Amino acid sequence: ALQTTTIMQPSSSESAVHRCLPVSEIFQLIVDSLDSKSRRRTLLSLAQTCKMLYEASVPALWKSQFGLVRLLRLLPSGTWSEVRAKGRNTLSNTKTITKPNEIEWTRFHHYAQHVRTLYWDVDQGKVSLDTLSVLESVRDAVGQPLFPKLDELQWYEPSAEYFSFIRLFLTPTIRTLVLALPADFDVPIMVEALNHVGKICRNMERLQIVTDEEEYKGCRDCTGDLGDALAESLEGMARLKSFTAEVFLSANCMAALAELPALLVLQTVVEQAEVNVLAALTCLREGPYFPALRLLALNVDGLDGSTETILQAIQSGDLHTVSLHATFQPGASAVKQHLEVIAASPYRNALISLRLGFDRPFSRNAAYPAFDVGHALQPLYALPQIDTFTIQGHKLIVDASTLRDIATAWRKLEILSIIDMTDQPHPDSEAHVPLDALVPFARGCPSLYLLELHANALAVPDEATVARLLPQPSQSTLQYLGMYDAPITSHADPVAAFLARLFPNLREVEHHVAKTLQYERQEVIDLEGRWKDVQDLLQANLAASKRISSARESSE
Repeated sequence: ALQTTTIMQPSSSESAVHRCLPVSEIFQLIVDSLDSKSRRRTLLSLAQTCKMLYEASVPALWKSQFGLVRLLRLLPSGTWSEVRAKGRNTLSNTKTITKPNEIEWTRFHHYAQHVRTLYWDVDQGKVSLDTLSVLESVRDAVGQPLFPKLDELQWYEPSAEYFSFIRLFLTPTIRTLVLALPADFDVPIMVEALNHVGKICRNMERLQIVTDEEEYKGCRDCTGDLGDALAESLEGMARLKSFTAEVFLSANCMAALAELPALLVLQTVVEQAEVNVLAALTCLREGPYFPALRLLALNVDGLDGSTETILQAIQSGDLHTVSLHATFQPGASAVKQHLEVIAASPYRNALISLRLGFDRPFSRNAAYPAFDVGHALQPLYALPQIDTFTIQGHKLIVDASTLRDIATAWRKLEILSIIDMTDQPHPDSEAHVPLDALVPFARGCPSLYLLELHANALAVPDEATVARLLPQPSQSTLQYLGMYDAPITSHADPVAAFLARLFPNLREVEHHVAKTLQYERQEVIDLEGRWKDVQDLLQANLAASKRISSARESSE
């Protein structure tokens, strides 16, 4: 639309405000404040007002592009065509350059230089392979990248034959790359693509490898030749700060990541065999080992001596978040050993968040032991700065003393979530706690704003008990309470009154069923309804308190 726009010339009587608009910093503030749905339309209107605003608007209009369609439309109408063709699932318009020798590329390059983010998705408008080949020859002839100032490339191309053309868009300026694996997983093509990435994108700061959810469920294997290619590419990315991968990563890749001096965030999946190899490599290592890491999210088959070795070797003193997710749940003693390693590590004073998740018991057939949460957590009670702890597992043991120890040790706690996924009804299970077990959080954790756990609300402490347990007004800021598989008395009023006394700012109380098949549908409906009544009473109480406060302020 811009190429046909008539530009008004600025008058000599322009206001100072008008003259300030083309200043890039000021104009960017305006662009950022525009509604995302109408931003492009508003910028087009501004671009038509005068030459100065046209020049200021162009970079913003072309900053983010979905594919090549808009750029191809800059070419003379007789030099490219659009053919409606049936794709894998739908009909699509395929763009093809038909007369490349007759094209003057100046306008194409003029606008391409403003592109900072390119989203490549087959659904955004497909271009033919011939067109990509033409663009590659144009790039080679000019001697510079197609998008010379590209900062971010998101590559969601599911076709192997198209996937290799990622090389067309790679530039040394790219700092963020999101790479989705193709549906027809062709290792040589992937290896070639990763070699190009490693050779060209050495200033990368953020690399994310994802799975094409529509084509493949679960993780893909990034070991063998593919893992070696990725490891070699990673070795040259000295500025890489964040690496996230929804693939089974090889030990070589992990070893390469461990040596990167700037890596702050690591989120990935590693199978047991590769974990064992990595642990062996770690024992033989020399030099840095995750020297700057701040967030580690590791998804593994299980927690054992190999994972302990890896946690122990981390050199960063700034690691503040650790997330360990295992397919098979270890025993509480094994988790305790891991936490002992953490409690003695260089990052023990920086750690504030620990998340644990276990998909299923270690053995599906044999009986498995209960998991004593309090026993596992003992080493971390020495770290008073912890503000987040979550665990999701099976046959968890949580009692009032465990919650009291947590509240006493972690006064800065903000998030606590303990969810038992055992396949059995829970009202009398060892994961449930009585309502009075929540009192320590009201007394000792003023910053706690989210609490999720299994509780039994069939019995509500009387007023005398509450006065004894909580003699002073609560300073709690808790706003959300998630109750899992929580039986409740048929009368909501005493439950709501008790929770309001403990948590005066509580706004949301939700009931959840950890395993839906445990209950009859009507039983679930009844539980949710009773807890909804509790929430309604709490919200009414909050509204009344606000009205009273407003009235007092008005009278003063």
